[in-house]
Amino acid sequence: MLHAPEEELIDAATDKADTDMTSTTPQRGHGLRQADRRWGRILVAPTVVLLIVASIIPLIYSVWASLVTHNLRVSGHPFVGLDNYTAVLSDPVFRSELIFTFAMAATVTIIEVGLGLILALILSQRSKAWRRIMIPLIVAPMFISSVVVGQIWRLFSARTFGPLNHYLGLVTGTDVTIDWLVTTPWNMITIAVADVWQWTALTFLIIFAGLTGIDQQVLEAAEVDGANKWNRLRYVTLPLMAPALATAAFFRFADALRLYDKIVVLTGGGPGRATSTISFYLVEKGFSGSFNLALSAAASWIFLILISLMFYRIIQRRVLA
Repeated sequence: MLHAPEEELIDAATDKADTDMTSTTPQRGHGLRQADRRWGRILVAPTVVLLIVASIIPLIYSVWASLVTHNLRVSGHPFVGLDNYTAVLSDPVFRSELIFTFAMAATVTIIEVGLGLILALILSQRSKAWRRIMIPLIVAPMFISSVVVGQIWRLFSARTFGPLNHYLGLVTGTDVTIDWLVTTPWNMITIAVADVWQWTALTFLIIFAGLTGIDQQVLEAAEVDGANKWNRLRYVTLPLMAPALATAAFFRFADALRLYDKIVVLTGGGPGRATSTISFYLVEKGFSGSFNLALSAAASWIFLILISLMFYRIIQRRVLA
């Protein structure tokens, strides 16, 4: 049994140990946080460097190139200000190809979102076994290279030996000799069909994910209230799927604005410039024609600004609505 002085000594030692641990714990935690920050900076540094090299430096360079005379055939880069932008905006070829780009992107986006919605509604009513078979078949074209897709449809729609004219002749009972890749508007229709065949799968996946996320109790409550299938689709399903539909349309429209490779394989932008998109204009001005990088950079920034303003207005109206 301990005497009173010994007990006092033990209590004093215990209190001192507790005080030391309490005082060192914040310091140790602060040191760990500093070490975590250092390791975080080290791990993030390669990504930041890659972002600067691959994105920010080319972005700054393109701004500079659009404000000077930058022609690969001429030495020197005198500052010209906004003259390149004025030249691009006054070019009727740029305006016509800009209109065609937006028109083609809007057309294929509307068709693809509509078909994706139809396919999603149909498959949502099927069994899981049926979905396992059909979904891989629907999404398969999405994993094919756009150049290969263009070559497939080029062979399919060839005027002389393509099966498209042959089957149309069997259906109509006449000799069909449509030149799908040269005659307007058939060449535009061929481009749109090829793009729809490849990318409807993307809109289908987004819309199908949104459809399967709908609470079934809401649909059951609407059915109990006497709503038929059409009313449930119109007043319940579609409003609940609005975010998925908007997402699918946004991604497809933004991607369709870059349409280039399939058109190169199918029509080459012709006849003349009838099927040329803004990408053809940028490539021709910068590399394959006059080698005028200044005009190509200026056209790129004009196109980027127009797209940004358009999407900003859409998002603003969507958020404020």
